[in-house]
Amino acid sequence: KVRPGGFTQVNPEVNLLLVKAILEETARLAPGPKTALDLYAGSGNISIPLTRSGFQVTAVEQAAEGLQAARENAKGLNGLTFIGGQSEKVTLELARRGQAFRVTVLDPPRSGALNMAPLLAGLRPELILYVACHPAVLERDLPAFVSLGYGLEKLTAFDMFPRTSHLEALAVLRAN
Repeated sequence: KVRPGGFTQVNPEVNLLLVKAILEETARLAPGPKTALDLYAGSGNISIPLTRSGFQVTAVEQAAEGLQAARENAKGLNGLTFIGGQSEKVTLELARRGQAFRVTVLDPPRSGALNMAPLLAGLRPELILYVACHPAVLERDLPAFVSLGYGLEKLTAFDMFPRTSHLEALAVLRAN
């Protein structure tokens, strides 16, 4: 469910493929703590399935509509913590507190998440899953993550917007 003014992927069938790809990547992790940070979490599109797959998830969303919808969508689900606020500020605070996450998922707005690379390095995620709706912005942002010790393992395009030139992309980055 999404509240008026909230964000959702416009193509439900392709969105299911995207979420499935994210869950498959997290399932490939070696045994260990199942902790994840979902930045720009919206209404819980990714954080709820991650939690259902056994992860302890911290979901960060700035928009009040998204945060409220996520809480409603996650009713009765244990292992999911919501934080309202700007992803950049919350990530910086989590790093200052010494928190670490094995997985970080980013699904930023069209402007991308270039400033997140150095902030995420402080959290030391083993796996970064970057969802982008603007491939040129993803191309701009990826070198910042690579320069901090993450290798681009896989890049998958999802035709979220058929019969247009727009694509959704999933970049899988692993710590070297």
